[in-house]
This record gives sequence, structure tokens and C-alpha cells, in this order.
Amino acid sequence: MGFDQRDYSRDYQDAQGGPFMRAVWWVLSGSVHLFTIFGIRVRIFVNLLVVIALMALIGGGDPTNNLISAVILFSIILLHELGHCFGAWWTGGEAKEITLGILGGLAYTYSANRPWPRFITVAAGPAVNVIICIICGIGLYITSGFVPLGPWQFGEVFPKPGFASAYIYLFWIYTISYALLVFNMLPIFPLDGGQLLQAILWKQIGYYKSMMAALNVSIAGASIVILLALAGGRYFGGLLTVLIMFNCLLTSVQLRAMMRAQGPWAFQEEDEVDYAASLRDNPHKPGFFEKRREKKEQVRQQAEAQAQQNDAQRLDQILAKISKSGRDSLTRSERKFLEETTKKRQKSGSSQPRG
Repeated sequence: MGFDQRDYSRDYQDAQGGPFMRAVWWVLSGSVHLFTIFGIRVRIFVNLLVVIALMALIGGGDPTNNLISAVILFSIILLHELGHCFGAWWTGGEAKEITLGILGGLAYTYSANRPWPRFITVAAGPAVNVIICIICGIGLYITSGFVPLGPWQFGEVFPKPGFASAYIYLFWIYTISYALLVFNMLPIFPLDGGQLLQAILWKQIGYYKSMMAALNVSIAGASIVILLALAGGRYFGGLLTVLIMFNCLLTSVQLRAMMRAQGPWAFQEEDEVDYAASLRDNPHKPGFFEKRREKKEQVRQQAEAQAQQNDAQRLDQILAKISKSGRDSLTRSERKFLEETTKKRQKSGSSQPRG
């Protein structure tokens, strides 16, 4: 749970000016609980509800279609954030809450502070968008006989008779998921692309250097996108893109300042130790990959123990044969096995088998 979601941070409860100012502050910064799914609390900021209502009423066109478009948009964002939660669970981490706001969604996940778990947790979000695009692509093929390579091909394809409505909604969902995927993969913090870049570099150059490199790329990238949005207008998302990128730029600058203030020495053990684990209710749960490694190790140990048991039984049989009939009674394979066993025991310091 983020700081701004905790009860003691909700300043609108103590706002000056009476009930009216408290109501205004609540609309600007408050949030409400929507539902709980898979044990994850889903909250939505009140200002987002206001924006959705305004989009439906004064957004131009049919209010019903505007409302449906807004619901589709934030439903895809919610699925994207759930993907991050499932990624965290898969690696043995935790996920407790998702918040939806004007600038998008935020999943409060806790994964092991290592490159691979962090990469999987982050990559699981865009993977959901890829799955949505694949499903919609199949639906578009059924309704039109054509699979689009991108949203720009909408006007080039015509639906089959009787499938016009389904085709339009499928293409709209496809377009939104496609756009969110491309936007999120920009190498800019805190977008998924920036976090994935840091996770990829982490293993190679360490946590501190990977963070600094990713943040430098993020600052440059956010600045470029802001300039493009200002120059290109609606072709690059307009004011909304500027607001989102300005927020990313501010976040990156603050993170870089924090990293520089703490210095590389503060992160020397970051690659091996997850210090935040001690603050959680359940510090460690084995994830999918860890369970898989443990299972492989168990199978290997069982196979090794069984092989040692079989070798011991065969060695006893050979020694019994030597004792009864002499060494000359051994076959070639038995002689070879006895020699290999003798060498192994010499290396391990065990006593030699005597005939």
C-alpha cells in the first residue's frame, strides 16, 4: 500500500473550511474501494470517476459510447496491473492492492529484490496486453477474415455481414491494448520499459549502475517525448502525454538524486539481499521458478541416492563372488565396475574394497 493510501495521510479529513473544503479535497485526492479480486484490493481515485463522467457527458459524440470507451480503457489497465500481481506471485512475491488514477494504474507488488524476479514481475504486465491483442486478433479474423498488424489498418478492413458491432468493439479493444503496450515499453521510469531496462542491466553491472543508467535514459527519453507531444499535438497524445511524461521526468530526476545521495556503497549487497523482506507479513514464499528448481534438485538427489544404493548392492555382489570363486571369476564389466568404484573411493578417501 502506498503512503498516499494510508489513513494517516488523508489530509482531507483535517482540511480547513468545513464540509465543503473536505469534500473538494476528497474529490481531488481521495479514493474509494471498488472490489477485491484474488485477494487484491482494487481502488479508484475519485478524480478519475469525475473524469469518466465528464468524458461521457461532454466528451462529444454519444455519451454511452464515451462511457463504454472509458470503461474499456481502464478495464485493460486493470488487467495489465493484475498481470504484474500474477508475475509477483509467480516469483514468490506478494501483491495486495491496485489503484486506478488519471495517469493510469499502479500495482503495489513486492517481489524478491533480484534481477530475474523483478524482470518477471514487470514483464507480466505487458504480456497481458500481448495476450489481449492476440485474442482480439483472432476475433477480428473471425469477423473480417483479416488480422491487422496495427490500429492504422482499421479503415482498410471491412467486417463480414452481421459482425459490424463485434468488429468495431474488438478493434477498439485491440487498439487500446496495442497503444498501451507500445507506450508502456518506452524506456522511461516508472513505465514498464524503464524498469525492464534496469532489470536487464542489473545482472551485468549491478543494481546501482543499472539504476543510474536506466534513469539517465529515462530523463532523456521523457524530455524527447514531451517535445514531440508539444510539437505534434494530438498525433503524440497531446496534453495527456505531456502530463504523463512530465510526471515520469520528475520521478526519474528525484530517483537519480536519491541514488546519488546514497551512493554506490549503499547498494553493494542489493543483488544478494532483500532487506525489505523483513518488513512483510510473509517474508518469503517459494515462487514458480523456485519450486521448479527445488523439485529438480529433489529429483536429482533421489536419482543420485538410488544410483549409490544400486552401486553398493552390485559391489556387495561382486565382493561376494570374489570371496567365493576368486577374482578370475569376474566378467569384464564386473572388473571395470570394480576398478571405477575403487578409483572413486580413493578420491573420496574411503577404504578400498578388498577381495
